[in-house]
Amino acid sequence: MRIPTIIKCIFFVLWYAWCLYGIIRNYSHYRIYDWLIVILIILLPTIFILVPKKKKRRNKDIAKNNSDISTSIIEEFSVTPQDQYIESDKIIYRTDKKSISDKEIPHLVQAGYEEAIVKWKIPELTRLISDSYNIIYNTDNPETLCARYKFLIEKVNELAIFKQQGLFDADTYKEYEILISDDNFYSLIMSCYQKYTNKAHSELKTQKGINNRINKFWETIHINVSAEFYDSKFRKT
Repeated sequence: MRIPTIIKCIFFVLWYAWCLYGIIRNYSHYRIYDWLIVILIILLPTIFILVPKKKKRRNKDIAKNNSDISTSIIEEFSVTPQDQYIESDKIIYRTDKKSISDKEIPHLVQAGYEEAIVKWKIPELTRLISDSYNIIYNTDNPETLCARYKFLIEKVNELAIFKQQGLFDADTYKEYEILISDDNFYSLIMSCYQKYTNKAHSELKTQKGINNRINKFWETIHINVSAEFYDSKFRKT
């Protein structure tokens, strides 16, 4: 037991002993309000010593909880000491040769790597656009065509943001913009349709089966494109 605690215990013993002595000598003269005053006097040390201590302990616990929350947030959105980076030709690399995750980007922005992030992100976007377009161009599956085309639009739109910020060449962007034009999408659908029907003729023996498969193709296209696009491009086809 610490010395301050021992002193407090001695104080409380003496205090309550003195109070008890006073009550024994005078209790016969007490009225109701006298008892209230006596009880209040007896409890004064408890009020002024124990209550502030509890409040201090509660504040300490709150501070600890806030500290734990802050530490959790920092751990989630920051990187550990071993996560080190190097920048070469405006491209960021991890020294441990691992891939950079999206969670690391806020930390990299704070560290002043904004331009390097763009230089890293743009090649990633152009790669995804190129890969998706190759899949679209070669597929004979209308569902794959439509799903990949939506993904392609998302990535080209992300590239447009960098172009608006002056971080991507406007003339080069036009080449990517053409890929998601209505006319090019129409050409891709018709190319997919040709491959789709060729496959149907090679796999099916009856005209009814071929027609059913062709109807399925156009149902898939109709579901996945806007009504305006479908009406303008295929109602007259």
